[in-house]
Amino acid sequence: MRLLVTRPQPDAQRTAASLETLGHTVLIEPMTTIVFAPPPEIAFSPTAVVFTSSNGVRAVSQWPMVSRWRKIAAFAVGEQTGLTARAAGFAKVEIGGGDAASLADMIIARVDASQARILYISGRERSVDLASSLAREGIEVVTIEGYYATAAEKLGERAHRAMADGAIDGVLIYSHRAATIFLNLVEAAGLAGAFGRVMLYVISESAAEPLRPLVAGGLVIAAAPNEKSLIAAIGR
Repeated sequence: MRLLVTRPQPDAQRTAASLETLGHTVLIEPMTTIVFAPPPEIAFSPTAVVFTSSNGVRAVSQWPMVSRWRKIAAFAVGEQTGLTARAAGFAKVEIGGGDAASLADMIIARVDASQARILYISGRERSVDLASSLAREGIEVVTIEGYYATAAEKLGERAHRAMADGAIDGVLIYSHRAATIFLNLVEAAGLAGAFGRVMLYVISESAAEPLRPLVAGGLVIAAAPNEKSLIAAIGR
């Protein structure tokens, strides 16, 4: 299949490699660009650090104080974030079930609420208030914004031409925000009518919701909210 990957770099390149191994042809067209925040001032020593994306790990990896945190527990939302944390030198990585709710459940089960002081590295856009979920259980959480994502302003020339020419069979969407941006750019480019036979592969129900106006060729939602399940839904 000829697939369009809309997630930001560097993750898009890894996704493209996985899809190409399965025999697909891939065009990368990120809907967002990740911008990392400067190192913050943190005046306490956390007992654990929490990551809900690989970008949180990448943000922290640029901070001078990260060397003091690599031996404390690092809770990662899912497998890929956990792998990124381990590659960044975190020695005690605990991996959740792929979403914020299961991550919160794991943290609650693993930490001593009376002594925990958790540092949560988040993005600017947060679909779930993880800190509030933990606070309700008496767990102290300090949230630091480590990165944010800027939206693409228009489709790139290659992606525009491929969609206009009917040279795209499927599009991969990874978040509600990316879905909204994609829909807006497609409509602005006058390409909404080009999706009569294009499959939309989305990572969750939330990501699917903005795309309903484009669903003509079909929409497939991953069985679980992670890339492994999304790619499995596409197949070879």
